[in-house]
Amino acid sequence: MIKKIGIAGTAKNTGKTTATMSLISRWPSPASLAVTSIGYDGEEIDNVTNLPKPRLHLTTGSIVVTAEKCLNAGSAVLEKLEKLELQVPLGSLFICRVRRSGLVVLAGPNSKKTLEQTVACLDKYNVRVLLVDGALNRLAPMGIVDGLIIATGASRNTNIEELAQEAQAIEFLLNLPQLTIQEPALHVTNLLIERNLKVYSFADCTHSFIEFSGMVDIKPFTRLTETLSQCPSLPGLVFSNPIKLLLCGDLLKMSLLIRDYCREGGNVGVRSPLSLLSVTINPFYPLYNKANREFVKSWLDADEMWSTMSSRLKTPVVDVVRQGEDALYQLVMEAVNGKCQN
Repeated sequence: MIKKIGIAGTAKNTGKTTATMSLISRWPSPASLAVTSIGYDGEEIDNVTNLPKPRLHLTTGSIVVTAEKCLNAGSAVLEKLEKLELQVPLGSLFICRVRRSGLVVLAGPNSKKTLEQTVACLDKYNVRVLLVDGALNRLAPMGIVDGLIIATGASRNTNIEELAQEAQAIEFLLNLPQLTIQEPALHVTNLLIERNLKVYSFADCTHSFIEFSGMVDIKPFTRLTETLSQCPSLPGLVFSNPIKLLLCGDLLKMSLLIRDYCREGGNVGVRSPLSLLSVTINPFYPLYNKANREFVKSWLDADEMWSTMSSRLKTPVVDVVRQGEDALYQLVMEAVNGKCQN
């Protein structure tokens, strides 16, 4: 079975590509590794800051899944192995073997369904691990991964304390326990706007569990917890997977609401848990220079960032540039070999 490892950045320039490259360059058997992206990745220059970006360099023998219009966009020589019956904005998806190492541009499956279909097609090529590149604002397909790496840093927030608080919220939401639903249960699809609350009988307090199969926005969820707090016995809340919670719109408030709900006696969990393998950090950020209206490179104190984040999180914190490739690679290999810590 292919192990799927997601690598998601909380913002641009948080070190996601550097973390991904640390795994690719360290991988002992390129033929067993496949790489794809749930968005578009591999551009040379950041289209907002106009600063150079680290790019993905794939080794000869490894496998890449990308869109047709990206096949010749990099310096790597790609051999087409299979054209998939899957379309993304940049054309049909192709499974390719890297015949000459070089830079690649990725635009892969952009939905959970297409990612699942891609994984099924990769099985015949003896792939052991699929690295899935992503970002916090397009995480939905990551619901099927076996382990997740979150890349964050100064580009997300130059206030280290606030950055640590957000990382704590992400860690808490990703580590919610697995719960089994017991009847009577209320099954809810999407809870995106407050008007959705009127569709369901939340206030009658007759349900032992409420299951959320789709997306949940923070505003209607806040109203929902206020309504449920009036029930004599709080129903359990079960989400299909923790990725849904990371797309709520306010990570800190969602984690606080769930903590309060649990303190009041309610149970909150997920059907399908997901292991948070590591939080990688990057002290670099693009600083806007008003004088010449350009971005320049800037850094926070790397030691302070690492010590603060490490003291707040149970999850291993890795600064790939300072600690080297082995630190993150070992954590991923533990997950691949079935030794996940969470």
